[in-house]
Amino acid sequence: MAADDEVALAGCYPIPISPPYPALSKEVEVRRAISAAARSEKYALSSSMDVDIIFEDEWLVVVNKPTGIYCETLLSSFSSFLGASTVPANLHLANRLDRDTNGLMVITKANHIAAKLVRAFSDRKVKKTYLAFCIGHAPPWEKIKVTSGHGRSKFGAWRVYSASDIGRVLPGGSIVKSMVTSFEILSINRQGKFRAPNEQIMEDLPSVVVQGRNPGGVWKAMIQMKY
Repeated sequence: MAADDEVALAGCYPIPISPPYPALSKEVEVRRAISAAARSEKYALSSSMDVDIIFEDEWLVVVNKPTGIYCETLLSSFSSFLGASTVPANLHLANRLDRDTNGLMVITKANHIAAKLVRAFSDRKVKKTYLAFCIGHAPPWEKIKVTSGHGRSKFGAWRVYSASDIGRVLPGGSIVKSMVTSFEILSINRQGKFRAPNEQIMEDLPSVVVQGRNPGGVWKAMIQMKY
């Protein structure tokens, strides 16, 4: 039994559905962390010409974060990109991306703007689109929506939980939050192209609700299809 499962059973906490990482992942993570440290150090020494700034005005800057760079590195290095004479006193990250994910990050230049944008992300008024490259067999569906719970386990790792556990308290004191993710296959073997998702169409997708556990007591993702 995994450590997270033992803790959950002992304290009557929700048991995560997503399995713990395999032992090999520790070695992989160490290599990635070392690589990220080297990349972050190099990125911190970059000039403004090397930084991919997508948009900037008096209130905020939108930057394309490279893969392998920590969010904190982006923020701490940003003053050197702008130049000492133009650096605002209050730079804040409005959103975050995982170390190994590249994409757009918003850096605000004022406290009141930061508060509004952070609230917008927390209230899900900002839609996020991720482009993922996958290996394996393509699923039988083209588009689908998955509803589940998510939250931090005892040791801080983000884990997936049953939708029925949404609102329950986790070992660290936080609660299981609702997570709704829409998936769309854009290309198989390079046949196809990226297109912006249509929100109205995505709302009408077949829905998968991740629920419960089987009679044998082994937790897994049990699927309930809703059309």
